[in-house]
Amino acid sequence: MKKVERNLAIRRPAALALIILALIPAFVLAWRARHFEHLGYFHDDGMYWIAGKSLAEGKGYRILSFPGAPYQTKYPPVLPLLLALVWKAFPEFPANLPGAMLIAAAMLPAFAWVSVRLLESWGCSRPVAMLVCAWMVLNPYVVFFSVNLMAELLLSTVLGYCLLAAQRASQKDSSRAALASGIFGGIACLIKTAPFPLLAAGLLWLALPRKPRLALWFMAPPLASVVAWTAWSAGHTTPSTDATTIYYTSYLGDFLRDLRPFEWVTFLSNNLPIYVISIGNLLIPDMRMLPLFGRGLSAMAGLFAITGIVRGVRQSGVGLQHWFALGYSTLVLVWQYPPNERFLLPVLPLFVFGAQAELRHFAGLLVAAWRSGQSGQRVVAGIFATLLAAACLWACAMVAAAHYSLLPTVTARCRAQLESNRRAYAWINQHLAPAEPLVTNYDAAAFLYTGHPAWRLPNFPKQYYRHDRDFVMRAYAELPAFARSHGVRYLLVCQTDLDLDPFVKEIIDWKELTSGASYRLLVREPMAELYEIEVPR
Repeated sequence: MKKVERNLAIRRPAALALIILALIPAFVLAWRARHFEHLGYFHDDGMYWIAGKSLAEGKGYRILSFPGAPYQTKYPPVLPLLLALVWKAFPEFPANLPGAMLIAAAMLPAFAWVSVRLLESWGCSRPVAMLVCAWMVLNPYVVFFSVNLMAELLLSTVLGYCLLAAQRASQKDSSRAALASGIFGGIACLIKTAPFPLLAAGLLWLALPRKPRLALWFMAPPLASVVAWTAWSAGHTTPSTDATTIYYTSYLGDFLRDLRPFEWVTFLSNNLPIYVISIGNLLIPDMRMLPLFGRGLSAMAGLFAITGIVRGVRQSGVGLQHWFALGYSTLVLVWQYPPNERFLLPVLPLFVFGAQAELRHFAGLLVAAWRSGQSGQRVVAGIFATLLAAACLWACAMVAAAHYSLLPTVTARCRAQLESNRRAYAWINQHLAPAEPLVTNYDAAAFLYTGHPAWRLPNFPKQYYRHDRDFVMRAYAELPAFARSHGVRYLLVCQTDLDLDPFVKEIIDWKELTSGASYRLLVREPMAELYEIEVPR
């Protein structure tokens, strides 16, 4: 017994050192990208930063970059409140961007630590939990989200503490722990609207074992948060039938607009394979697909993790994490956007736990087959062990390739894009009237560098599921008339505009569109072009 304790005492510092080492690539990337040349890459990040500026300047919770500065009723306010602290301390833009990066980068170690605690509470030893989480924070998807002003890592961290406190409440029958869990859940609901299924999950988890007192303490804070945010946003939403305004101000409004009966079934059928593949990418990143497998390796990794979760439920029963993952997964599966890796971060600790549990179970089967002494079983065990080792080596190679090549390439591309954009911004500041609005995918950055209001190019999530290429082509062809009807005369086109929208990118040819009489070129930079929109008579 003393020998086991001594071995554990040695392994725990080693595991802690490993997780600290695993965080170094993320910190290096954060340092290199501390000036946020990629601000606005996801669009949401720019809107959070703009909302923080509005709060810090005492202008209310508004979208200052959008024409008319409507209230920000799409994103709950916790992350903008944190960013408002940066604006308060350092009001000069862009000199305050390293302060924003400090907040973004701090979320990853916090997420890693709460994930370690979660895995321990679900049955992992501390060394195993740290080893697994070290691999998790090396994942290039996770690392890239840690250098963006996105809410998912913050949400995942707060949800982790909610789950930890809820588990303690159930084990100790503690009203105080249930209330603490509910408070964390309430904060999570004010970070993003996506964790709203936590209400139903908590009710089911505590009601089934007949613990109404704990259910009441747990449910009160998140319910209050949901009611307060829903009431405030409903009272401040800008009334409009315009698709662009709805997109900027309401998740639900954007979802319901032009929604066909039972179209959520189409979303579900298309999203389900993407969901499984995205889980696999958070375990084995597909920086380069295998010739024989394609995305099949990612799908196999995703199914491997799901199998581990199901096995754990059969052995230990259903926990709050399982109810929440079920509700949350249902929500993202019937939503009008593909459930990519970013959307799955809040349930990543559970999938990582399932993957390591299934891996250990599979390794145990291989060891048992090898020890059986039967030559046939030994051959099979050797084959599967070789395949497993090959998959592990491939995963390590893909992670190394991402940190060595992919992530630096993405940040360098964003840096080059900003250099071109800033020369266009300088021309705008010199030649356009102060309040002249713009159309550009980098609407937040354009506003911050020029002071001109801006809105994004059209967004077509439903057309992606309907495979309606003609609709997209018509919308872009009619962009001059649409822009001028909204009082917009200038269009800034950037090379990275459609990097995150391959569906539209393969349809739209900007060179062909802007070669018509409706566009007059004003500025041409290596990665940006500014046009005046002229509607032909």
